[in-house]
Amino acid sequence: MRPIRKTLLTDLATCPSQGVTARQPQPNPLLDTLEGMAVTGRDRGGLRVLLVSDDNQNAAQTTRFLFLHVRV
Repeated sequence: MRPIRKTLLTDLATCPSQGVTARQPQPNPLLDTLEGMAVTGRDRGGLRVLLVSDDNQNAAQTTRFLFLHVRV
């Protein structure tokens, strides 16, 4: 086994919420249990990344699709 390096690309707690609200108290309404991630392509020297969170059939959570442009 060979260890690989990892790099923090973003901290969702510091991302602008764009006025999004949350049904439960948290530091940023975008924060939730992220359950999926896909790199959808390259754009302007970075990657387009899709993150998805599921509401788990819980009224206090919200299903969200977050589209990010990440410079690497």
